Amino acid sequence: MRAKSTKTVRRSPRLNLLFAIITFTAMLLTVWEMTIYQKTFISFGLAFGIWILPGIITTPLLNKFVLTLSPAASLPTQFAYNTVTWGGLVLFFFMWSNKTFADAKEYKVDASIVSRGHMTDRNRSCKRPYVVIKYNEVEKRLVYSCTTNEKAYSYVELAVARGLFGFDVLIRYTLVDPDPVFLNKKSPAF
Repeated sequence: MRAKSTKTVRRSPRLNLLFAIITFTAMLLTVWEMTIYQKTFISFGLAFGIWILPGIITTPLLNKFVLTLSPAASLPTQFAYNTVTWGGLVLFFFMWSNKTFADAKEYKVDASIVSRGHMTDRNRSCKRPYVVIKYNEVEKRLVYSCTTNEKAYSYVELAVARGLFGFDVLIRYTLVDPDPVFLNKKSPAF
């Protein structure tokens, strides 16, 4: 039986600091990406796949290198680190590029309201109304001010632009009154 090598690994404080800064930056960009995601018509599954794939790819590639930085790092810990760091960076730049380099031309689309609700504000003085719409097979929650009566509206007019990678980006949205023709129709008497 071989004795384990007691070779001492010298850690570089600058390298550790660099990786800490990259990880912290990736987490901040991931939070920013979440706000971009709210205005992008992309499925959650696809966004999640873009986030997790770099973790799957980089874990075996960086396994030995990460062990030199942190010898106690298990494979699941390395996978979590790589997903948060490299996956966060890749997803942010994907979503940011799609939004930033979207077409300048906007077009308007009407979207039906799928459901409605109210969100409690932090100080609980206001329950902000929201509606859930479905556009391009993707559901999005659109939040309005406290004074908005979302129940008086039947659909939402969206102003969208085609993103760089083909995923539409929400520019603005407006609740629209029901169609007056529809309101004037009388139901048949039974």
